[in-house]
Amino acid sequence: MKTSLAVPAPLADVDNRRVDRTKSFWAFRELAQFAYPRWDLVKGEIYTLQADLEAAAADAVAAGARPSAAAGVAKWRDLYDALLVRDSDGWAYDTKAKVANRVGYPAAWLDEVGYEKGTTYACKTTCP
Repeated sequence: MKTSLAVPAPLADVDNRRVDRTKSFWAFRELAQFAYPRWDLVKGEIYTLQADLEAAAADAVAAGARPSAAAGVAKWRDLYDALLVRDSDGWAYDTKAKVANRVGYPAAWLDEVGYEKGTTYACKTTCP
């Protein structure tokens, strides 16, 4: 069986100055930016998807097929979308139970950004 050595489109020609959601780079970058401050809430889903995709890729290779890069990107994007809905703005939304629980931000992060000290910039509350 002859296989192509071309790099799959989702992995090729990435420009880090322009968002292209068809590229794996941008799927991972967007998910990482969302996940970093919420790691304790989202790491389980990320590790689970990672393991599932690695197992599926190993199975595909064992069967003589090439794992689909586009399908992998789609699954990472789906996970990002689900986490965005569930864990936005310091809340944990349970769409099945139709409830939201306040999670807030980690105390260490609040300390690091000086949350208790407030802002050093004057806030404008009126328009000129």
